[in-house]
Amino acid sequence: MDVPNDVDVNIINSTTKTISEQGLKHSSAKLLPVDTIVVSSRATIGRVGLAKIPLTTNQGFKNIIILDNNAIEPKFVAFAMLQKKQEMEQNASGGTFKEISKTNFAKLSIPLPSIDDQRRIVAKLEAEQEIIDANKRLIDLMQDKINQVINRIYKCDL
Repeated sequence: MDVPNDVDVNIINSTTKTISEQGLKHSSAKLLPVDTIVVSSRATIGRVGLAKIPLTTNQGFKNIIILDNNAIEPKFVAFAMLQKKQEMEQNASGGTFKEISKTNFAKLSIPLPSIDDQRRIVAKLEAEQEIIDANKRLIDLMQDKINQVINRIYKCDL
């Protein structure tokens, strides 16, 4: 599964790579439940996804399964894991590809405020992300307009 680097928390609603029932039965892969937080732990360390479908990952991920959604907001944990990227990279080891071990990953800690505070924090972060996304679209629009003007100027000079 790919967790692209172009957004903070990747909401995973679908995937092109799947495992068959037979593959699931005859491998060590486990089907992860909805709201599992997946964190890339090898090579590109610290990309974060939030599963909105049951899925499996390969050994390049460490996964956090939320057991009680009434006490822990999965999206809060996902955002908090983004803040752990540098710590994960510092605790990674390896030759060709660095990887954070299961032991070092388990040592990571995040503060857990009350569920209401977690939800308020998530709402604020999502609102800020909407503003950032709108600004990115505006930048793209302005860049297109600039390119159109430049192209017209060059056509006139020819």
